[in-house]
Amino acid sequence: MLIQNASTEEIVEKVVSVTSSANSGVILLVGEGSTLDVDKLITLLDRKKITFLGAVFPKVIYDNESYDEGIVVLPIQFIGTPHIIKGLHNGEITIPEIDILKDETASYITFVDGLSAQISKYLVTLYNRLGSGCHVIGGGAGSLSFVQKPCIFTHEGFFQDVAVFAVIKDKCKLGVAHGWEELKGPFVATKTDKNIIHELNWQPAFEVYRNAIKDDLGQLIDIEHFSEFSGAYPFGMYKDGMEKIVRDPIATTDTGGLICVGEVPENSVLHILKGEEENLIQAAQKATNAALSEKNITVKEVLVVDCISRTLFLKDTYKKELEGIKKELDRQPIFVKGALSLGEIASLGEGYLEFYNKTIVVGAFYE
Repeated sequence: MLIQNASTEEIVEKVVSVTSSANSGVILLVGEGSTLDVDKLITLLDRKKITFLGAVFPKVIYDNESYDEGIVVLPIQFIGTPHIIKGLHNGEITIPEIDILKDETASYITFVDGLSAQISKYLVTLYNRLGSGCHVIGGGAGSLSFVQKPCIFTHEGFFQDVAVFAVIKDKCKLGVAHGWEELKGPFVATKTDKNIIHELNWQPAFEVYRNAIKDDLGQLIDIEHFSEFSGAYPFGMYKDGMEKIVRDPIATTDTGGLICVGEVPENSVLHILKGEEENLIQAAQKATNAALSEKNITVKEVLVVDCISRTLFLKDTYKKELEGIKKELDRQPIFVKGALSLGEIASLGEGYLEFYNKTIVVGAFYE
């Protein structure tokens, strides 16, 4: 369900209409252009005894369109109550004791403030609690302005610099892909601090970066115009046996460092990547096919977490990406629901819980 131009009371009425014993709760994906009294919404949902978690994103996805304004409602059956995880501002992160974490038939969802500096530490902490074999989907909430403000809410309140974590009764099959390819490298991130790359190959990161893309771009960029071009040239961190983990450089420091969405460990091996429109569109279809690859199941819901920077890169062509996803879903009588995020989260059950940039994650929920 997509809700637009509705009062808080009308939103709650519509949410109630899609909840039942089979779907005891909802995930609320909110476009940042929405005029929404979140505190009032929390109060009214609590009065109706509805279990919920919500997050604000640059845009939301419904069917084959993306929207700045609107709330996408994903009916879901939670096990227990969603938990707000604090400590992302200082790294003092604790995951609560939850017995169901040992249940291999369940799946998990987590949203995190996409502008937090301790996202990787949170995901490592969560992975250490879950262990391997668990399927987790999620993404980075927040504003496209890159100004940090409250973006995640549950019955506990409306927060910034936090994560939210919940257990879902249904299983989830995941697909993850990005389609970006190597342009230059490898480089070694010889000095980093969380999500800031200070040095590449023992040299100021910005100088190395702008010289590396000069030939392909046809000009030597300066710091003032960095953000105009950096979206087309992300970093790829090497991971054995899988696609590179993309890190999106979004700004520079006063000393020539590069600020990324997501942490970059010191001594990481990086390549500068470049994207072709067709490859990115095909990657979205690849991720969707992977999510639907489980045989003899009936998919109940599909959640798409797609990076907002893919839309900024593809521009008008981005609609083809959504149309490709919808086409792959034609065999299932369901609508595409999702968010355009500041980073994507997935664990395929056979490796670490990863935080991605410029990537698409598709999750198919089934019994």
